Amino acid sequence: MRFSHGPRTDRRRSTRRANDPMPRGARWVQSCSDANVQPAVNPYYWLLAATQRDVDTAQWIRWKALVQECGIPAKGHRIPREVSDFDQAPTAHHVVVFHGDEPSGTLRVSLPNFEFAEAMTQNGLPRLFGLEDEDSFDLASLWPLRDSLCEVARVALISRFRKGIAFSKLLAGLVVTARKERRRWLFGTVDCATSRTDDGDLVYRVAAHKKLVNSDYVVTGRWGEAGADDLDSVFDGASFYDDDQRARAAAGAYEGLPLPPAIETFASALGARIIGRPARHVHFEGRLVIPMLADLSCLPPATHAVFGRHPAGLRPATPTFTKKF
Repeated sequence: MRFSHGPRTDRRRSTRRANDPMPRGARWVQSCSDANVQPAVNPYYWLLAATQRDVDTAQWIRWKALVQECGIPAKGHRIPREVSDFDQAPTAHHVVVFHGDEPSGTLRVSLPNFEFAEAMTQNGLPRLFGLEDEDSFDLASLWPLRDSLCEVARVALISRFRKGIAFSKLLAGLVVTARKERRRWLFGTVDCATSRTDDGDLVYRVAAHKKLVNSDYVVTGRWGEAGADDLDSVFDGASFYDDDQRARAAAGAYEGLPLPPAIETFASALGARIIGRPARHVHFEGRLVIPMLADLSCLPPATHAVFGRHPAGLRPATPTFTKKF
């Protein structure tokens, strides 16, 4: 993994019991944006993974938050880790949020990897960017953005940290890391909180009603796109809407219908917009995800307010691209 350009912190030692599955003794590199934040004043801080043990901690958080707490079925979780082949890529950066010395949240920022793209194409899977979400979506429409695009994946917050400053720190880590890598566009697939195709289609229609759909860049699902009703019997999972809400939508009454929390959060915090219909996530066994794209040059003013005086890497940028959300 790459090192952050900020000063290193001292090794942190955990006092947890020996039978606690939480990783211990990881070495971290302090983020430049939080270098002046003292734990005694604010116990939350974010760091970039610098060693294999750091990546292991991120994988433990993902297992805890996504698999154990949210019950999202993931492939190959026989051990308390949620592991992806893309975690070890030299183009991957893992942001980890701590509360004191307790891991709280994580996400992965990945740059296009054309070596991976070539290898995946040779295996009969045509790919352009070498990104994990290309397993679920055809990203050809994003090719003009290739030099300023990154993928945001495996966003996870442990349940008791989901309300509060932990997400703000995770967001700060994401934005600072992307800007250090000179990336303007953030692409990611966001959980629809359902495996039902009718609910996935309704999520898209409610988002369109709320003007959260952007048509400048449209990506399509590679398989199992929402609307393939025959797959519902295979992936019998959670519902997001109830029968009354579906009946209201069928009558064209979308006002007041909710969106999954993750979609609402990324739309409000990053100004992200939906750029395609939901499709099934290849790794999370039938779960529907929806593609979203955010422009870092147009972050919402409220996001800057969260960070107060705009710490390093979060000063507003001047939009220069012709397409607007």
